[in-house]
Amino acid sequence: MGIFSLFGKSKRESDIDNSKAIATNISNLVVDFLDMQLSLHKDDNGNIPIKAQDNWSLGYVAGAADASLYIRNYEPSSDVARLTMIMVFVRIYGSSEYFGKVKELQSSSDSELYSGMTAGGEIIDYLNDSYFPSIPTKWSSHIQG
Repeated sequence: MGIFSLFGKSKRESDIDNSKAIATNISNLVVDFLDMQLSLHKDDNGNIPIKAQDNWSLGYVAGAADASLYIRNYEPSSDVARLTMIMVFVRIYGSSEYFGKVKELQSSSDSELYSGMTAGGEIIDYLNDSYFPSIPTKWSSHIQG
């Protein structure tokens, strides 16, 4: 029994709780950013269009989450990064299965995925600029396209 377990949670459990809290905060911001665009395209039942689930769109979602982690200096292999990605994909698509698809597409160097990831990085300008004249809408334009 470690010294931390004498006083409640172990250090690892505390680290995980802290990572979850940080990931929740970052994923909330990313999902809000994505929902501003996605809400324009949902049907009356709240379903998202097929085009919002294509490889470019998956890349856009991953790119926005990755950029949000990058500006906060979180390594892609960190617990915070993994949890954030999973939370974002679950909240946007209702399943972590889409995050799994992103990882598969990355290993095959899918050009549509990487194009979407680059576009999703536009969130950096939105988050870093105190006066951003408009909300980035590349995903909305792609879905509408």
